[in-house]
Amino acid sequence: MIYDANGNPLASNTYNYTVVCSPNTVARSDGYNRQAIIDNVSAILGISTSKLDGILPVDPDDANDERNQVLGCDVCKNVSVETKELLEQYVSENDIDGIGYVAVFLGAPFEVDTRHWSQGNSVFANARISLDWLYRYVAMEKVAPAGTPVTEVPMKYSAEKDYLMLCTETDLSTLVDETVDEAPVLTYENEIPDFIKAPVAEGDVIGTAKVYSDGIYIGTVNLISTENIKLSITARILDFLATIVTSTPAMIVYAVLLVFGGLYVYYMMVVIPRQQRAQQKRQERQERIREQQRRRGRS
Repeated sequence: MIYDANGNPLASNTYNYTVVCSPNTVARSDGYNRQAIIDNVSAILGISTSKLDGILPVDPDDANDERNQVLGCDVCKNVSVETKELLEQYVSENDIDGIGYVAVFLGAPFEVDTRHWSQGNSVFANARISLDWLYRYVAMEKVAPAGTPVTEVPMKYSAEKDYLMLCTETDLSTLVDETVDEAPVLTYENEIPDFIKAPVAEGDVIGTAKVYSDGIYIGTVNLISTENIKLSITARILDFLATIVTSTPAMIVYAVLLVFGGLYVYYMMVVIPRQQRAQQKRQERQERIREQQRRRGRS
């Protein structure tokens, strides 16, 4: 908590926010679903859907829609930190652009004061004190420089490595409280393919990552390859053969061969020995018959 010279609260770590938006920018978001945004944002902020209906255009390219001409407007004032974080999460998860937040933390009264700025309790003096505190203890710092390793992705068709390290393409900065000794903890929400195929060139964009500083979303960066990976013809052929061997038609062929193999074994182990025993019995019977005939001829 920060107080002025008269003991009046000037700034604190509990803010109220004003939610603002650029209607046309919102309408051009990749995840723009007008009715869903109206329903969900109005529910989060506790405002009427008619208010958002009057702000958001249906078609961002409709020059006759006056809502597309508005560069920026307030959506809701006196928004709590908890509500603002809920809205931030919804906006982030649905790829909605053009919605921002203005922190309102000054409580100084506006009063006429002809004395020096450092005396009295004028709104301008308190604003100056607050800005002095902000510039003294808060700084914009690079928390994720370009080339920061983030994650690995499996590689195919490469003889050099099985996994490729992905790094940030650009620098990412955020406001940092310089009164805290510990560096902010960065976490990443990656959107990358299950695997990539060689060849890969240095600088190729493989995916993206949403970056959070101490759990707060600060931006999205591209994830790139920082090295060149050549295609291995041998690895490509082996993978092709492995694909054929494990394909559905191959499995059917294996099943047919297995059936025929089983029938062949049955034929060799059961049918042929049975036929041989039957033939042997016939031969023995014929031999007995011939022996009896010889005996009769002698008598």
